[in-house]
Amino acid sequence: MRALVILTLASAVGCAQDFERAWRGERLTIRVRAGAIGNLAWQLDTLSGHSNTKPKDYEDLWRNDLAWSAEDARQLEQWSVLYDRYRREKTENRRARSPYPQNYARFYGNSVARDYAFRIAALNSPDLVALRHSYQKLCSRTCADSFINVLQHFWPRFSTWWQQEGLPTASQMVPQIVAKAADFGLGALCESGIRFTAAELPARHEVALDIAVHPKKYLTNYTATVLENHVLTEVVDDPEVGGPRLPGVIHELTHHFYDFARRSAHTRLVERFVQRPEPYSTAAYSVLNEVLAVGLQMLAEKSLRSPPDYAKFI
Repeated sequence: MRALVILTLASAVGCAQDFERAWRGERLTIRVRAGAIGNLAWQLDTLSGHSNTKPKDYEDLWRNDLAWSAEDARQLEQWSVLYDRYRREKTENRRARSPYPQNYARFYGNSVARDYAFRIAALNSPDLVALRHSYQKLCSRTCADSFINVLQHFWPRFSTWWQQEGLPTASQMVPQIVAKAADFGLGALCESGIRFTAAELPARHEVALDIAVHPKKYLTNYTATVLENHVLTEVVDDPEVGGPRLPGVIHELTHHFYDFARRSAHTRLVERFVQRPEPYSTAAYSVLNEVLAVGLQMLAEKSLRSPPDYAKFI
């Protein structure tokens, strides 16, 4: 696959991303991007225990570098309350739209779609004004104002850190991700993943790879996750980490492809698991998605490592 690199630098007001480059393959375009609003919302989700990464590193950042206060704790609690009220619970009559057919991914119910929609709104928004408008589409004006008030409280200190560390890190790491994609053979792996999962993608399909900048000074853990047509991955400018881990990206993309298989194919597969005599058979189906993603990730890791290093990694 050929890769075409497009560089876009923009202000946070003029564009949803402060830094963006695009990788283009035959059927798939991946926009690698980083934006301040999405990064702040991710940090608040993590600090309040509502993301799939551990909060310690961001807690150290705010307590040691950004002057954490009792009022910050109160505002964070408010964020968590709003999360439960509007993103997790089925208390609103406005359903979140999803680009997916009603297959495996949607079996979890509308609450997952709503949570994804709120996080994606932050990742897509160029500023708090635009985010307020997006939130209003998902819930009430009062709900949107409440979320924005919390973000505004943290914004002055976060924006200083973003300009000093977050944006420079993203500006350095995003081009690395795009450059490594060609050497890594990302296009071939994506095509394998698409065929393997029988994904029925549109002729021109686009995925956003959203960069969450992990504080370099504090590093005990980092993660990646998929949210519909967004892959969010934490990156840290640390040589021991080795930069952005593309095998982790193909892992999350495999989840994405998996959800684009026909619903009928998923249903037939579920039926085969249900018909098995083992008492854990349906539970086994629930982790199949993860097994496939890990399998492709391990193939990618194997291509990058020496046999002894790969054996140790496994």
